Amino acid sequence: MKKLVLVLSLMLFAFAGYSQEIVIDQKDIPPEILAKIKADKELQLIDERIAQMGEWAGKGKEIGIAVKEGLTAVKDVAVDFSGTDVGLFTMVLIAWHIVADDIIEIGGSLIRGTVVITIMIFMTYFYVKSYFKTCTSQKHLTSDPGFMKYPKTYEYEEPYYDRDSAAQSVHFVSWAIFMGILISIMFI
Repeated sequence: MKKLVLVLSLMLFAFAGYSQEIVIDQKDIPPEILAKIKADKELQLIDERIAQMGEWAGKGKEIGIAVKEGLTAVKDVAVDFSGTDVGLFTMVLIAWHIVADDIIEIGGSLIRGTVVITIMIFMTYFYVKSYFKTCTSQKHLTSDPGFMKYPKTYEYEEPYYDRDSAAQSVHFVSWAIFMGILISIMFI
């Protein structure tokens, strides 16, 4: 009995291994039939690709409709929300968040530039005044016969320093250094 069961099970596995396909060499098939088989195979591949592309197009259309509906709902809610006071305040906050750094930077630059230019004007005035007071001859009125009457006499006072002294160079160099510092502050 055991042998019978073993033989039957082997036969079952042996027949299960056979398939319905028959293998033939291409050289044994006539060329017109071989060309028809190849054309049918290509048509089958094209039909499979078309079906797959149609499936993808259908999914794409479904995704597009879903995205459109979702964005329409978001737009409707956003428009309704922007009409309220809280919505307007939120839009102002968002705009401030986007442009605040630029506004603060421009305002700071304008204030810094105004302060530096004002200091430059005053310091240039004081340097020029100091230069003419210490490095040039001073003219003093000694006798004044009256308004629009002449001759008026003047007395010239010699400068504190000689004309070729280092005082002129010191005035110019110190002024140039100070202006360089102020300009670097303004553009940093």
